[in-house]
Amino acid sequence: MCGGLGIRATLKLAVTDGAAFALSRYSTGGPGNSLYLIEDGRTFPGAAVVASERLDDDARWRKVPDRHLLVVEEDGASLRPL
Repeated sequence: MCGGLGIRATLKLAVTDGAAFALSRYSTGGPGNSLYLIEDGRTFPGAAVVASERLDDDARWRKVPDRHLLVVEEDGASLRPL
């Protein structure tokens, strides 16, 4: 809908059921706003952290690609294209 109107939209959405969470990164044109994930990082041992920017210099931060869904569950994180 936005593309048909000539409007660029950059969207992030996060939902959780208390045990798992899902986050989307989507843009209708060009790269959208950034989203990063780290699991069991130096600063965050035993945790999965999602942020709009890297929070430290740990090389394990992964950028979530545009137009992808990030699902984080107890056994780890996965990416799915939208």
